[in-house]
Amino acid sequence: MLAPDPVRAPWVRWMFTERARGRTVASLARELNERGVVCPLGADPERNAHRSGERWIVRTVAMILENPRYTGRQVWNRSSTTGHGSGGRAGGRGSGVLRYNPVSEWEVSERIAHEPLVDDETFVAVQGMRVARPAKDGEARRYLLAGLVVCGLCGRRMDGHWVHGRAGY
Repeated sequence: MLAPDPVRAPWVRWMFTERARGRTVASLARELNERGVVCPLGADPERNAHRSGERWIVRTVAMILENPRYTGRQVWNRSSTTGHGSGGRAGGRGSGVLRYNPVSEWEVSERIAHEPLVDDETFVAVQGMRVARPAKDGEARRYLLAGLVVCGLCGRRMDGHWVHGRAGY
């Protein structure tokens, strides 16, 4: 069984713990940068060539928090590629534009494949979290559909926001 990286594993555990306590993903990225924690691109440029920049960004932290591999399971079909033009190869490594598949299309092993960094309960709790930001009046507003509406084209989660005294999407 593959052992976790002794330098990066504690930070992954920290991200899940702090997020489960209610911290925003943006605050985690900010603190990682303030503490000088090396981001994935800086730690392993060959495996993270698809990432840009040398600092933590919100999307990088979010992708770590969304990845079931940290529960010790193997994951397939998180992303796919599309072929080059009409008649182009319709898939396979390096054959086109990288597209992240919706979670519903992922294949996750039932069997533990490597040492977990986070337990299933914490992982599931973090997936369902949405932190309500306080409005100008200090009140936190919750939106009925927050986190439930997903773009059918790109899989991006659509979040609600407050617009001129009423909820908007």
